[in-house]
Amino acid sequence: MTDINKKLGWLPAVLLMLGIFYFSSQPATVSGTLSGGIAYRLVSLAEEMTGQEWGEEKKLEISRQIDFPIRKLAHLTEYALLGVALANWRRRYVFTQLVGSLYAASDEIHQLFVPGRAGRIGDVLIDSVGVLLGWGVFIVIMRIIGRKKGS
Repeated sequence: MTDINKKLGWLPAVLLMLGIFYFSSQPATVSGTLSGGIAYRLVSLAEEMTGQEWGEEKKLEISRQIDFPIRKLAHLTEYALLGVALANWRRRYVFTQLVGSLYAASDEIHQLFVPGRAGRIGDVLIDSVGVLLGWGVFIVIMRIIGRKKGS
């Protein structure tokens, strides 16, 4: 581990945690507008790529249908990134999984105090799987780097 990684290796994980906290602090109306906007943009992009003309009503309906999966994918992705950051800091699976999962649980508790939001055990599970995926990505990257150094 490099000297800079020893001194600042925790920084990416803390920054990600702050970002997660920020998004979790948004009331449901703000959060819903954000994910709904992303869903709508994806539907519009799909419409454009396929050369179809779905009309506004159909695009809004499809956007509503894909909003839930987009939200859950966002959970998985942000916690996968946290898993990579934690693994890079400590390089111990148990540490990475424990800290990531405990942070996920604390984040869901935090959401109980945000207007319109709810803490969900299912989200903690999704987040914990994200941490696991992040750990896996980290291991794959480290093995690739190790092979290149050995070449």
